[in-house]
Amino acid sequence: MVTAYDVMFGKSKGHEVIELSKAVSHIRENLDKATKTGILKTDNTEGVLIDIRQALNQCDQSKNQVLKEAEKSIKDLIKALYERKDVLIENINNYFLNERKKIEEQEQVWREKQKITDDLLKLSSNRDDDHSLLENSKYIADGIQTLSEKTKFNHFEMINSLDTTMHVIDDETNVKKADIPHEELKRLISQYIAPSEKKKIQYRC
Repeated sequence: MVTAYDVMFGKSKGHEVIELSKAVSHIRENLDKATKTGILKTDNTEGVLIDIRQALNQCDQSKNQVLKEAEKSIKDLIKALYERKDVLIENINNYFLNERKKIEEQEQVWREKQKITDDLLKLSSNRDDDHSLLENSKYIADGIQTLSEKTKFNHFEMINSLDTTMHVIDDETNVKKADIPHEELKRLISQYIAPSEKKKIQYRC
């Protein structure tokens, strides 16, 4: 509503002014029209607000569902990696256990040779005990033969490095499909899982 002050001094200065009664009548006409068209019904705004609230609920539910799926997917991946870690550690431990066993067997052989050497030295140093020499003659002969065997070189196979490349094998043909280096695999995992399809949810506003 434009007041006399507005006409003389305010923002409506110089504008055409209608009578107060006409202005009120015009306003009432607009309100009556709005009432007849139904836009002033509380049911109208309430219905839209209900739609908006439902959209908010759907948005929150969708977010929670997607977060739940993302967490499960990551947990499954971590579980698979830990299972692979357990298998890998077991395989490495078993491998070195077998290699160590081979070396320990050679150690035992040479401990026995060391004992034979000590025994023969004792028998050899005792010049006055012929009976003991005769009694141990077979042991002495076998011992000399054992100690006369030439030494040889053996070896064990040490795992010098790990194959950190992922070899993608076709399950049906058993043919290698691709090799993924470790750094590339880390990069792929860092990008693993992202929002994919989107679904439109319509609401009134």
